[in-house]
Amino acid sequence: MIVLGFLPETLPDPFFTVPVTFICAIQYNTFTKLQGSPLSTTFCTNNLRQASKNIFYALDRKDNKYFSIALKYIMAIIFFFTGVFTGALLILNVLGGKTIIWSALLLAVVFIMLLRNDIKLRNSVRHIISNK
Repeated sequence: MIVLGFLPETLPDPFFTVPVTFICAIQYNTFTKLQGSPLSTTFCTNNLRQASKNIFYALDRKDNKYFSIALKYIMAIIFFFTGVFTGALLILNVLGGKTIIWSALLLAVVFIMLLRNDIKLRNSVRHIISNK
């Protein structure tokens, strides 16, 4: 994605849309759940459906656990729209096509956080296994 930020904006759109679409497909298939609940990370229509469904269940079944699940989806929708809004502002008013570099840097931070968490989890599992 960083490379895309340095390509001339005069290139035809497929030079940008094809790699971004591929990256979105990888993201969609990699991050499929949030604390055990199915989640869409590249669009929010399913998240809206899931939030609505769980609010209905909470009211219909008088069970607050469904409100908790709905809140996860509502937060995902809020973060999605925050990212879209921020990206649009940066593209239109500040950075133009270079905005994708900032997106890549944010994804790199998330990648590092996930990697650190994975290493910590693996070390914990090794520690538990070695103590048996």
